[in-house]
Amino acid sequence: MSVTHTFENDSRAWSPIGWAFHVWSWIALLVLFVLLEVFVDPLTASLVLCLKLGWRDLLVALRLRGHDDPRIVHAISLYCLAQACFKVALAGVLVWALIVACELLLGIPQPVERFLAGFCLLFSGLILGALTVGFAAVRTVEYRVRPWLDGTLYKHLLDRSQRLTCQGTFNRVPALLRLGMLLATLVLLPGVYAGYHLLVVKGNLAGIMGPVIFITLWWHGVKPMWTALKQVASSPAECWDA
Repeated sequence: MSVTHTFENDSRAWSPIGWAFHVWSWIALLVLFVLLEVFVDPLTASLVLCLKLGWRDLLVALRLRGHDDPRIVHAISLYCLAQACFKVALAGVLVWALIVACELLLGIPQPVERFLAGFCLLFSGLILGALTVGFAAVRTVEYRVRPWLDGTLYKHLLDRSQRLTCQGTFNRVPALLRLGMLLATLVLLPGVYAGYHLLVVKGNLAGIMGPVIFITLWWHGVKPMWTALKQVASSPAECWDA
């Protein structure tokens, strides 16, 4: 894969100073996380990770609420929020990994309560992300949007005089929609199994309602995301210049 595709930007715009700043910001973040984890509490350390991972998506979503195109306002801004929620879930995974690393490196046993922050971040991020993707898919179908979202959207994030747009080569929307469908399936699948177990194993006819209810909920949740997946844009211009 070329450098152009990797950074979703023109290779001439790549700056070694910017790259070095990006690397050192992550190093400083990890050091700060370890210090907060050891001397303060895991929740404060977790919030630092959430801020680092999701602040750009939240700011983009807020800026897009003032966009003059209602399709962008009602659909793309929600995809940005969903992306921020999934990054919060990623922060939960990183919290777990870093806590375990602290135990191994420092030899300090961490109480079970310290893992609750990571679990809360992971659970809330996945649930909120799936719900937000669902709402974004409904808006996509309703407004007949051909959604496109990539990393170049952050290019002029802090410059209020510049209009936000996408000019990259990799669309993140299909991945968000597929993740939303996967999570909806994982959440509702146990209900179907419980109804099947009640009906077949225990012979209780009340078990018929379980699969019917949960399959109906699954269909109404997944159908908009499946429809939106079929109408994603093949280039940024189909979404941002339409």
